Amino acid sequence: MTETGEAARTEIPQPYRFTANWQYGGEYRSKLEEQERNGFCQFCAWWERQDRIIAEVNGWFARRRDYPYRGRNNVPSRHAILLMPKRHVISLDELTEADAYDRFHLTRQVKASLGITGWGELSRMDDPDRSGATQLHIHVHMVEPGDHPNPNPDTDGKSDPIAIWIG
Repeated sequence: MTETGEAARTEIPQPYRFTANWQYGGEYRSKLEEQERNGFCQFCAWWERQDRIIAEVNGWFARRRDYPYRGRNNVPSRHAILLMPKRHVISLDELTEADAYDRFHLTRQVKASLGITGWGELSRMDDPDRSGATQLHIHVHMVEPGDHPNPNPDTDGKSDPIAIWIG
């Protein structure tokens, strides 16, 4: 706590800190807004082109991210996968129980096919000004961190920690 009673905010050094690209000047956000106005969705286009698709289950597909996440020690993630519906969905309210089932089974399929032993997930959706979402198409980030370069067995796990900011 600070002297004013507010919670102290810890600054996380780059490259450990991840923030949505559009927060640094707006060019990325402007591009996304233009794509949305023109009816273009990058995620829908990936499905249509079968671009880097690694798995699919009914209404959902999985794709490798173009770039891995990096941990506190700049170690790239072992796997950085995006899971998303094939149809254009912006809000959680648009998803069905079948979507939940398909998404769960897709996660299991990706885990088994890539030999993922431990991972974290992040999903940002609905209002991008609150969630930090940079694409207006619901998706889940499935991330398996890379190995910690010099783990201390008393304090560290085997993985290089990755932090992702929301908002």
